[in-house]
Amino acid sequence: MKWYVVQKYLNDKQWSLRKLSEMSGIPDSTLRMYKFHGSDPSFTNVCKIADALDISLDELRDKKVSRSWLALRKEIGNYCEDNSENVRWTTLQTKIYDAIRACLDISRLDDMTDGQALRAREIFKFITQERELTQNERISNHA
Repeated sequence: MKWYVVQKYLNDKQWSLRKLSEMSGIPDSTLRMYKFHGSDPSFTNVCKIADALDISLDELRDKKVSRSWLALRKEIGNYCEDNSENVRWTTLQTKIYDAIRACLDISRLDDMTDGQALRAREIFKFITQERELTQNERISNHA
């Protein structure tokens, strides 16, 4: 459950955690664990929170990670493992991820949409082509 969604509704209703506790029947200490420690509530408690806030369960669901991004993430990992002769593969992977984040203007890669994943694939393809060109130039300069 994404707490920021709950917090938005609490702010809209001008409710405190204590008020949500009263309305949902969930102990205040339990709500604090969700908010401040990132604890995952049981399905029953998610239902109670949704009912208390008068919102649908869909609004509290964690967003699924784009399958397109998951496939690309695996490809990037494989590429980095196979092409990291001059740099550690984790460093290469981080640099590729940073370029994708910068181009897409996002902070969390796992939050990208399918459309953004297509653009991320284009960015990754560009990076791999540029690295290949650089490696070919390096080889021809040494020959």
